[in-house]
Amino acid sequence: MRTALTICIVRTRQMRYIDYKAMKDFYIIAEICELFEVNMQKLRQYSEQYDVQPQQDQMGRWGFSKVHVRKLHNTIYKAERGCCKNEIIGRGKGPWA
Repeated sequence: MRTALTICIVRTRQMRYIDYKAMKDFYIIAEICELFEVNMQKLRQYSEQYDVQPQQDQMGRWGFSKVHVRKLHNTIYKAERGCCKNEIIGRGKGPWA
């Protein structure tokens, strides 16, 4: 008796392009979820995985500054495309190597 082997390939949604020049100075967590098209759990996972932690702004809202949003987005973007680990986390031999 022959059995058919079915392979299911799950393609994850890739990080979309973001115009860094048009970004605001601060994004709350809900805005980042919408911008990255991920849920809060996935954003938390990315945040912990790439060591980019949310901060509070002057009004006490939790979110990310523009610099941290760009860092997180760029890191996720590169990781999804299979860049090497040193290139992803920005740590290599340093600027003087």
